Amino acid sequence: MFAAMAAAGGCGSHDITAMAAALPGRSELLSRGDPAHAVWVDDSGAFAAVCRGLCWLPEDPLDTQPGVDPELIFVCRARLHARAGLLRQLQIDAPRAATLSDAQILRQCYKRWREETPQRVYGDFAFVAWERWSRRTVAATDHLGNFPLFYCRTGGRILFASQKPVHGRTMFKGIEVLHGGHLLVHHEAVVRIEKWWRDPEEAS
Repeated sequence: MFAAMAAAGGCGSHDITAMAAALPGRSELLSRGDPAHAVWVDDSGAFAAVCRGLCWLPEDPLDTQPGVDPELIFVCRARLHARAGLLRQLQIDAPRAATLSDAQILRQCYKRWREETPQRVYGDFAFVAWERWSRRTVAATDHLGNFPLFYCRTGGRILFASQKPVHGRTMFKGIEVLHGGHLLVHHEAVVRIEKWWRDPEEAS
């Protein structure tokens, strides 16, 4: 599970910590040895993210998020299909591939293909990427929306979370869902949402 926020006016560590506390299943995950939340806040305060790993599959312990480097901050939920083909395209050899989670592979896909990433990968995913050089935030879901992604615009900020509503409620008022097969771009307080997925029957 993850949460993220972007704001030209600044994201405080207390804000992202509050979102972390609202992620579902806290007591259950802690009882299973879940590590502490991994919280990251940009020095400028323009972006913040937090991730809680779900150790359900053997490769899940490899998943360390948020993914942070000089170009990109990246958080996601991902279960990728056809990993071998992706690894070939990314020129990642077998020894290195053995150390990578699906989330880390999806991050490498985004670094290569940017907004075209959803069209290049197969599987279930929801991701939020913040590009340090452009200050853009890009989010997307798989074509069916099997991993839901929620967002909210409030007070000049945009907030994201991968949690589902609990008993009909969510963390913030004004929550919207980024539907399956859609991509969202947030830049300089402007939000653009487009459908990247086209049903083959629609094209015929």
